[in-house]
Amino acid sequence: MNAPATKDWMIFIPYRIRDGADADGYDDWLRKIDNPFFNAIPGIKCYTNWKVLGSRHPVPFTHFDFLEIDDVEQLEKVWFKPDLNDFRTEWVRLWGRGVPDPDNAHGFLCRSASHGGPAQAGLVLSQGRSAASSDAAQWATQELLHKHYAVGPSESWRTKEMTPAAAPFAQFAVRYMPRSLDAVDLGAATWGADNAFSATLIAAPDGFVGNGR
Repeated sequence: MNAPATKDWMIFIPYRIRDGADADGYDDWLRKIDNPFFNAIPGIKCYTNWKVLGSRHPVPFTHFDFLEIDDVEQLEKVWFKPDLNDFRTEWVRLWGRGVPDPDNAHGFLCRSASHGGPAQAGLVLSQGRSAASSDAAQWATQELLHKHYAVGPSESWRTKEMTPAAAPFAQFAVRYMPRSLDAVDLGAATWGADNAFSATLIAAPDGFVGNGR
């Protein structure tokens, strides 16, 4: 099941937070605690946190993370790092909706199909392959990663079988925008409006383009 090592791998992690988490300071927690923690883990190239802003049709999650990894061969070592598992347990306690949670069941191990423009403060993510913009990065999902970490490493934590809920993200395109409002306008208007949603950057490591909005 292992794929060749490359720098062009990312885990797309969509999820819902519990009701009231925004008002309880979730964004600040991401900036001060979550984002620095993940970006300090060896094997993680870049980790960013995003919030869904709008779409023509309902999106089955409120937030998502992009977790770029240095080497896909090290995925299991990173995914089941003991202190990372402890951190996830605390996230569920503070911000989650309990376990199991069908809306938070999987992450997507994705491989780059084409590179787009530089990362910025907002983005539009369009389901399916998009040729609408030359500066849209194209991603193809290779596997689903089970997010209920109590099972530990096993054959079942990675699968190539796409669930009906995951199937729309078998391929997707990401176009970054200078401002969050630009992404909202674009997602609502011309670029993949029927199958796209806009998002705003919440937290990113130092040096991430667009970090200072």
